[in-house]
Amino acid sequence: MHVAVGIISNGDLVFLRFSGRQSVRKTLNGLEAMRALPDYRPGLPELVDLSGVTETDMDFHGMRRISHEVGSQGISAIRKKMIAVYAPQDTLFGMARMFATLTELHQGNVRAAAFRTEVDSLAWLGRTETRFIDIPGFTFVGQD
Repeated sequence: MHVAVGIISNGDLVFLRFSGRQSVRKTLNGLEAMRALPDYRPGLPELVDLSGVTETDMDFHGMRRISHEVGSQGISAIRKKMIAVYAPQDTLFGMARMFATLTELHQGNVRAAAFRTEVDSLAWLGRTETRFIDIPGFTFVGQD
């Protein structure tokens, strides 16, 4: 699995693109890479793109582990951290909804939601763009 991570839109949006086979360990590695970015701040909104994921071995317990990790990093955020997950395929959309629900149940300061379209993902984050490619700096993240 490949994870492309970058801070785009003049430093006010984290973008994560997962592709290939997705697992709990690889997802956690992606979160570590995100936190290691020089300009990363815990309160930055995140846009997660799962459209390139071809396979997953995630289950409820793995999703709980990931949501706990995400919820824990949001505790230090001054404002509520917003995470939009773009998951156009049915199975991944269901997993993204489970993630959003579990994240909201955590004691952290994170709100997550799952979307089937790019435009809905962006609108939920308060963005005016209708496609990811329209976000300033998007090409920085690297295309597969």
